Amino acid sequence: MHKKKLFVIPAVLFFLILAAGLVFLLIYGPGFGIYLRRPSPQAYGERALLIMENGYYAAVEEWAAAKVEAQEELSAAQSYEDTWPILRKA
Repeated sequence: MHKKKLFVIPAVLFFLILAAGLVFLLIYGPGFGIYLRRPSPQAYGERALLIMENGYYAAVEEWAAAKVEAQEELSAAQSYEDTWPILRKA
């Protein structure tokens, strides 16, 4: 019985650490470009706009208007392919 206990404790700890790692990746992974499930077209577009915030022209006034327009258009996107022209325009 003592040998069984020595196996169970490390196994439980392993699965707890694995579960915590998966939850961490699910929540924070998209910020690092790691996805456990495919994001919606809207989330995909929002992530692209967030990356564009660090772009060369992000400080100009036109960017703020283009971003708002893109966010409005992204709300109707049904697929990733629908987002590409919107993001290109932004």
